[in-house]
Order: sequence, then C-alpha cells, then structure tokens
Amino acid sequence: ERSRAVRLIGPAPSRRCIREKFSCRHCETITQPRAPFHVTPRGMFGPSFLAMLLFEKFGQHQPLNRQSERYAREGVELSLSTLADQVGACAVALLPLHRLIEAHVMAAARLHGDDSEENGRSGESFVRRGVPVLAKLKTDTGRIWTYVRDDRPFGNADPPAALFHYSRDRRQEHPQAHLADYTGILQADAYAGYNALFKPGRTPAPMTRALCWAHGRRKFFALADWPAFTAFLDDGRICLTNNAAERALRGIALGRKSWLFAASDRGGQRAAFMYTLIGTAKLNTIDPQAWLADVLTRIADIPQSRLSELLPWNWPTPDQMQKAA
Repeated sequence: ERSRAVRLIGPAPSRRCIREKFSCRHCETITQPRAPFHVTPRGMFGPSFLAMLLFEKFGQHQPLNRQSERYAREGVELSLSTLADQVGACAVALLPLHRLIEAHVMAAARLHGDDSEENGRSGESFVRRGVPVLAKLKTDTGRIWTYVRDDRPFGNADPPAALFHYSRDRRQEHPQAHLADYTGILQADAYAGYNALFKPGRTPAPMTRALCWAHGRRKFFALADWPAFTAFLDDGRICLTNNAAERALRGIALGRKSWLFAASDRGGQRAAFMYTLIGTAKLNTIDPQAWLADVLTRIADIPQSRLSELLPWNWPTPDQMQKAA
C-alpha cells in the first residue's frame, strides 16, 4: 500500500510511505508493517507540517486564511476548513500533555495571574488587550486568562510553565473556577474578581494575596492595600511586580493586529490551549515548532507512564540528542 504525507511546504512537500505485504508460503498468513501514526485519522498531514501550521498560527500569529493563500502560491491547495480541522485534531492529540502542564502549574507555591483586560490609554482611546469574538451583528470582548509558574527569581529549580484559559467575559466566576483547588500565593493586580479567593472562609483554604508595584505606581490605591503590596517583605518567594504574567499576555496584543478576532468560543478555547503549550516551550527556551513536531511524532506510541518525557523541560535539545546518539 502507498500513502502520501505532507511534511513541509517547499520544493518537496510530501513523502511516500510504501508498506509491502508479505505472505507465508506454508500457512498463507499475510503480514504488513503498521501504518505511520496520523494525528488526523487516515490523514495526509505529517507531524512536521502540523507543527508548522500550529506555530505559525499561535506562535507567529498568522491566521489560517493567510497560510492557506501562501500554500496555494507554493502549489499546494489546502482549504481553510481543512486547516481548521487539523488544528482541532492536534488539540485532541495533545490534550494529555496539556493536562500535565496544567497540573504542574497548579502545584506551584506562587502563581502570577492576569487577564487580557483594558490596559491604559493611547491618545483618547483605550488600548484593549481583550479578544474580540464574533457575535450577532457585533463582536464581544472575550478574555484570555493566564497563570504563570516561574520560581526562578527566588532560586527554585522547578521548570517554568504558563497556563491559559478563555472566557467570553470578565466575570469573577472565571478565576474562581480556574483556581478552585489552589491555596498558594496569587500575585496579580487589584481586580475585584479575585477578592473571593482571599476570604478567610474559602474552601479548601484562602489564598495569599500579593499585589504588583508596577500597577500600584499608576494609581493611588496602594495605601488601602498596603499589606498585599508589602507581602514580599515577609515572604521571599513574592516578586515586586507581576511582569511574568504581563509578558505571557504580550503576544495576544501583537497577534490581534493580524488575526483581528476569534470566530467563536471554540476558537478562543483552542487558542488558549495552544498558547499554553507554546508559551511553556518558550519559557523553557525550547523551539516550539521543533518540539511540537517531535511530540506529534511520538505521542501515540509512548506509554502513559512515560508521557512526562515529552514535556518541554524534559525534552532534549537537538544538541543533546546528537550527543546521545
């Protein structure tokens, strides 16, 4: 049997996989090598192409329609719906890895938290970092929430990671759901939606509040929240600012100029899912595209007990793999 898989767009965009059948002359048993794993069942797209597709969309902020047009110029006709289906299939395949990253983030002693809210003024208009989402006759302002684990500033060797969530609004129920089981330190701005997380009667336990001096110098609410602003004096794990979360959200503001809006809530959820994977790879100084290509190649065959080997901080760099060989 012969099959063709698209790898990378270029002069040689595909490779042919030939699986020969062999039969035994005595018992007439027929054997054949197993077909290579495809993220999309019976699909024609290889892991290198899919990794490029994902990284271009969520790492380089190139919408699928632009990618489709570029591939057409290279002589490869791929419809927008076909590319969107590949993104969905990749999200399903990568879900176990996403859950491991989420568990790692939620096990942190301290988290940086933020969302893509309105952020200051540019001239006479607000600079919005929200995510426009298509609605009937208009767009709603969706939100991307991030929770960053980065313990390196206080000398902890645990690997950094970033977790993203999407919501269609900014109601307080969203951070309460995201952090339902978390009881550590939350370093964030003074958004009132976090307040219920710090109440003494909270179950399983109240979180510790730590505010950001980068926000405090912009407004005169610092005196009212002085204990939260000075918490770093009593706990060396707390940073002066919440810049780790701010940096994690920076790409959304840059990307919105290219993709303009999310077509649906599902699109926003997929974006948050992929931001988690790509953002965590970047925090660990790993090439996201190379990492995704390797993960999509191996994830179907690796035992569940060894899945953690594919996490960005456990993934060997090309130099390490070459030395091991």
